[in-house]
Order: sequence, then structure tokens, then C-alpha cells
Amino acid sequence: MIVVRFFKPYIIWVFCIIGFPVMAQISPGKLTDAHKELEGIASCTKCHDLGQSVSSAKCLDCHDEIQALLDAKRGFHASKEAVDKECIECHSEHHGRKFDMMNELFTNSRR
Repeated sequence: MIVVRFFKPYIIWVFCIIGFPVMAQISPGKLTDAHKELEGIASCTKCHDLGQSVSSAKCLDCHDEIQALLDAKRGFHASKEAVDKECIECHSEHHGRKFDMMNELFTNSRR
């Protein structure tokens, strides 16, 4: 019992240093209302490749209307300002239900 009491502060400290970042990797935050149905550990690979960031290919699997515009070389996403960018450069997630997924720098540059 004395050993546990002695190590308890260290165990808590180790959890704080290692445990919280690990939990953040499991779920770094809530998804927006638009993507809330994708929330949960079982859905991570619907958007992410294992150990990687968001995959634009996976975004376009769901957002087929954008893929159709890209294929037709029409719309903003097919323009020179956007066509070579990854989706995540302008659209971000895991910032909460009411977060505006448009990158603020991107939004301001279009005004």
C-alpha cells in the first residue's frame, strides 16, 4: 500500500503526459453538424487512411457532386486556385458541431 501511495503521483503524471495525447489521436474533437454521422472510432477510416491525415480521395467518394464538377472541369474546385489543393487545406474538421469548415484564410481571400 505504501508503494502505491508513493507511485500514485507519478502514475497520474505519466497518464497526463502520455494518456491525453493518445486520447486526442483517437478522437481529437467533435465533427461538424454536416459530418456528425461519421463520428466514432468505427468511422475513422471513412475519412482517414490509417496513420495519415484526411484523404482527398475519400472526401470525393462521399462528395460525388464535387467529383462530378472536377471531372467536367467546372466550378470553383476545378479552378487554378483550388484544383491542386488537398481538401483539408480549405476544409477542416474536429473543431465542434458549429464550426465553419471553410478555412478562414481561404474564406477571406475570396471576399
